[in-house]
Amino acid sequence: GYNRILDGIRNHSFDVLIVDDLSRLTRSLGDQIVLYDLLKYHDVELFSICDNLSSEAHGAKTSFQLKGLVNDMSNEGHANRTKRGLEARVR
Repeated sequence: GYNRILDGIRNHSFDVLIVDDLSRLTRSLGDQIVLYDLLKYHDVELFSICDNLSSEAHGAKTSFQLKGLVNDMSNEGHANRTKRGLEARVR
C-alpha cells in the first residue's frame, strides 16, 4: 500500500493525502523525510488527523521530522520488547 501511495504522489493522482496518524503511514524516520520531500516536490499536501498536522503548515518540516523520530524510536522499542518476550517464552 505504501508504494501505491508513493506512485500516486508521483503521478499526481491526488492533491491531498489524508491519513489518520503519521505512524500508520510509516514508522521510519528516513522514509518520513523522503516522503515529506516527495510531497513538497510534487505539490501534494499531507494531512494527519490525529497529529493535526499539515505538510503545508508553517514549520511542518520540523514537525514531520520530530514525529518521524518519535515513531522510529517507538517502533524500535516495540521490536526490542517483542524479542525479549519471545526469548523469555523460549526459556
